Amino acid sequence: MKKNTLLNKSVFAACVLLLAGCGYNHNSKPNDWFKHHNLPTNISPQNLTLCTNFGCTQQRTSSFSTDEWNQITNLFQPSPETAEQERNQIANAIALMESQQGPKVGTQNDLAENGFGIGVEGSQLDCVAETSNTSIYLTLLEDAGLFRFHAVTGHAHRGPFTLNLPHNAATVKEINGDKAFAIDSWYEANGQRPWITPVENWLSGASPN
Repeated sequence: MKKNTLLNKSVFAACVLLLAGCGYNHNSKPNDWFKHHNLPTNISPQNLTLCTNFGCTQQRTSSFSTDEWNQITNLFQPSPETAEQERNQIANAIALMESQQGPKVGTQNDLAENGFGIGVEGSQLDCVAETSNTSIYLTLLEDAGLFRFHAVTGHAHRGPFTLNLPHNAATVKEINGDKAFAIDSWYEANGQRPWITPVENWLSGASPN
């Protein structure tokens, strides 16, 4: 009996260590993340600040023109009938917003993941910068009343227990129910649709490849 008790305690301790550094809070919002990375929490299409390098240590202010913003809002027409349709619209909107902002802030040649290429102009973004920028875009879309089925939530983080490097992603959750989804732009180059997957799958260490 004593051996079994010690074994159970050891298994429990191992599980705690494996899960350390990994998590997602359904009730969180991006503001704490923004503040941690010195990003403004009061944003609008006419005044936003985006990360332009690894770790979001460099930032540039920018804006969407009226024509650009109309292009974005038009992606949510017709109004979606399901949450899945809305997530498809969200992916299209994030891709368009990245392509519009890239030339303005210098990230138009951002490669997929942490890739670097010879002659690449502009800045390369890591998962911290991608999570920040995607969360900013999602917040703008939500504030504009474009979501019927989703609410923007705080970032998800996974640690070494997934046998991958630590990683972050922006998230949304369905308003009706507890389903949450990672909106991960890091896996694609600037202007490409982000990978959207259930948070549980993302936390497990999964990737689109």
